[in-house]
Amino acid sequence: DSVSPHTQPLGARVRAIVTPPSAEQTRAALGVAGDRLWRVFDTLAEDLLVDCGRLTTTSPVIALARRAATALVVARPRLEDVALLCERIPALRREGVDPRVLLVGDGPYHRDEVAAAVETPVTAVIPVDRRSADALDSRAAGSLTSRAPLVRSARQISATLVTRAGTAMQAQA
Repeated sequence: DSVSPHTQPLGARVRAIVTPPSAEQTRAALGVAGDRLWRVFDTLAEDLLVDCGRLTTTSPVIALARRAATALVVARPRLEDVALLCERIPALRREGVDPRVLLVGDGPYHRDEVAAAVETPVTAVIPVDRRSADALDSRAAGSLTSRAPLVRSARQISATLVTRAGTAMQAQA
């Protein structure tokens, strides 16, 4: 399997691929991989979570977001993030992406207020867990434990997404 060495496990059936840190690096990698990457993704037995970074209509990974069973846009429940979502979500929809919102933290706005403002469901709210985020950012994932709030939330969200994707696939069959 040519993808597994480039993934990180998030649960029993879910693996994550994190894109390169810059749009230029991602664009270059996708330019080399081309359609082969999408074909490989289609053959995987596992569900796959791909971090598309700051997804915009001109993002190099927009084609992948179109193909995704679920596209999550991550934001904080604060005015500037909600305002950006109000612009970005309709633009993504025009490009064939059906985004859902994943919130980081629980205020100052409640998830229901954000969902109403952006006219998009909020799939989940993950806790602000700076310690775990720093460990992931520094690639020192060994310092993470399964009890860390961010890790627990990620596993719970991935299980929810897998269940929803499976239900959607059964409905299409």
